[in-house]
Amino acid sequence: MTRVNIYQAQPAAYKAFFAVEAYLKQCAFDPIIEELIRVRTSQMNGCAYCIHVHTQGALQHGESAERLFALSVWKESTLFSEKERAVLALVEEMVHIYAQGITDATYVSLSKYFNEDDIAQLMVLCTMMNAWNRLGVATHANEQTKY
Repeated sequence: MTRVNIYQAQPAAYKAFFAVEAYLKQCAFDPIIEELIRVRTSQMNGCAYCIHVHTQGALQHGESAERLFALSVWKESTLFSEKERAVLALVEEMVHIYAQGITDATYVSLSKYFNEDDIAQLMVLCTMMNAWNRLGVATHANEQTKY
């Protein structure tokens, strides 16, 4: 079944989303960490379109296929640094925000590697990626784009 195309039906909404993306571009994230956030969020939310886009982005920035394959099991993998683990814990808690919010343990872990502004920017990135995923899954974006 064909779903609404938000971009066509509500271009002002997309304009607002892209304004947040423009803000995120000026945050100067490490590109690998940014793509890990985007891919892991998309894995958890089941957004095939965003997984496709952001795994490609990660590979273009030099991420290895091996680490991308292990991303869904990062807790058990030895391929991720403590800094990346702190970020991935944030991702999982942001996706499942209803469960417990952001735990003190995750916040303390993040604060070892990031200052308050960085943590705020990471939270905005996680929030934005969750929003993109929800639109993508709700509208079957993967079917509309035929990647």
